[in-house]
Amino acid sequence: MDATAWIALVSLVIAIVALVVAVFAAVYARRQATEAARANRLAEQRHHEDIAPAFVLSLHEASDWHVRLLLELVPGHLDLDSVEVDIIDDGNLDGELVTFSPDQYGVHPGQQPPRRVASWPRMLPRGERAIWRVELPERQRAPRLRVRVASQAGERHWSTVVETSVPPAVGDTFH
Repeated sequence: MDATAWIALVSLVIAIVALVVAVFAAVYARRQATEAARANRLAEQRHHEDIAPAFVLSLHEASDWHVRLLLELVPGHLDLDSVEVDIIDDGNLDGELVTFSPDQYGVHPGQQPPRRVASWPRMLPRGERAIWRVELPERQRAPRLRVRVASQAGERHWSTVVETSVPPAVGDTFH
């Protein structure tokens, strides 16, 4: 074999090695890009959870027939553009349900009893409260009330469940 054949053969081997290295580099770069995208998604999800609003829910009886449901946005979180509350569990199996009182802002006027959904008609700044009137069963009440809160700040949406204790009805023996 003469020198030109050797040079051609060595050039071919180098070209094949370069091609194999390029393929491995492309596969590695693709894997790195996929991992970076996954890490970015996880970081964005973690950030979304970190800035998720936190709420404190409470019931306050103003009289025997008037109860206020207070939903407080814990300070330090974002101001919310919208808030909707859905009573998902009041523990009453006897048919009497906790409902929102009619004729108040945030309760759709056409909503038939039981009125289980209400919205806050304006922005809810951090540390402020959304307040609705609710009707509790006159007879025995469940000790806890759970609501789902759907909230929005800009393009971000959250849904969380919060609960509170329910004041006992007259004649109830449990708390």
